[in-house]
Amino acid sequence: MERFEALAGDAVAARDGRVVKLVGDAVMFVAVDPSAACDIALALLERFAGDPAVTPRGGLAEGRLLARGGDYYGSA
Repeated sequence: MERFEALAGDAVAARDGRVVKLVGDAVMFVAVDPSAACDIALALLERFAGDPAVTPRGGLAEGRLLARGGDYYGSA
């Protein structure tokens, strides 16, 4: 888990995103630019492809967000 968290954090930060939270083997991140969010998601999938400890899968949502209490809310 520590390796996953470190690699995910690095991938997000390298593309000007921000990690919102880590929940088990999931990372929620935000990015201002939709193309940066896509780059982050692809980097995460590529980084963990073939890793027996992590099953890479992902999803993205785009739109307006409400930031509250360190979390983000919006319609998917």
